[in-house]
Amino acid sequence: MKTLTGLIPVLITPLNKNLKLDILSLKKILNFISKFEPCAFWANGTGSEDMSLSLDNRILLTKKICEFNKKKTPIISGCSFYSLEDTFRYLKKTKSFDISGYHYLPYNQMISLRNLEFVYRDLAKYSSKPIWLYTSANWYKHISPDFIDNLKRVKNIAGVKYSTSNIVDMQSVQSFADKRFQVISAVVKTLYSCLCLGVKASTTVEAFTYPSLINKIRHSFLKGDYKKSLFFQNRLNTLIKKMPNISAKQNFLKVAEIKYLLSKKKLCKKFVTKPYKCVDTAKERKLLDSFYNTYLEDLF
Repeated sequence: MKTLTGLIPVLITPLNKNLKLDILSLKKILNFISKFEPCAFWANGTGSEDMSLSLDNRILLTKKICEFNKKKTPIISGCSFYSLEDTFRYLKKTKSFDISGYHYLPYNQMISLRNLEFVYRDLAKYSSKPIWLYTSANWYKHISPDFIDNLKRVKNIAGVKYSTSNIVDMQSVQSFADKRFQVISAVVKTLYSCLCLGVKASTTVEAFTYPSLINKIRHSFLKGDYKKSLFFQNRLNTLIKKMPNISAKQNFLKVAEIKYLLSKKKLCKKFVTKPYKCVDTAKERKLLDSFYNTYLEDLF
């Protein structure tokens, strides 16, 4: 798999009022985010509410993403399930899809790193497409750079999405990058710092809220205008801090807020999977409406 360079949006999962997949809105959001020249799509990730989607729904979602994408942009799809049986079933069922690779994030926080290593080695051996390691201390225990170093040489492992605010660990992991193993970042508030470390691609669900601003950070940096790049990074971080965390206080994820903001552009509906809470009261809507009108209209 060739080196990815640029923005990798974490695709949200549009839902109808009955919480079924909203296929029409899926096409809309793909068309919308494609205007910002992503280098890949991160499908079925945590920002996609993947942990709340059934095996059948994830297969259908992946199929439709591939159909609408029409081979324009590489797709790296999640195969993370609590049940490894479902993980391998998903790999088998999507083998013929136009996917560039799979990512796997362990959701069981109790399994040891030794067991997790066995899982990654089994996935790499079984999968017909490259496997991406995926770490996040929000969803699993801390994974040290040494663990990544131990797996980077495994055949059919393409790289790692190392999701951390710890820039020291990020630097250590980025030092493992070479022609066959890529490191991508995930915390958009540290995008400027990660670019300084040599990280070439980054994922974020915030791409659906601040796509043009995120691209300005990267484009300014690549042009050598580091002062402007840092200016845009500071502006982004300020906006993220100002955004009302209404449902996120109960969900951890900000997907409910993001979907509500996208609904104002008629790109999708506000609904999220159970047991997450959507933006559903007049007071909550008013807060996000004010944020949108004040800060976001010119960013979409």
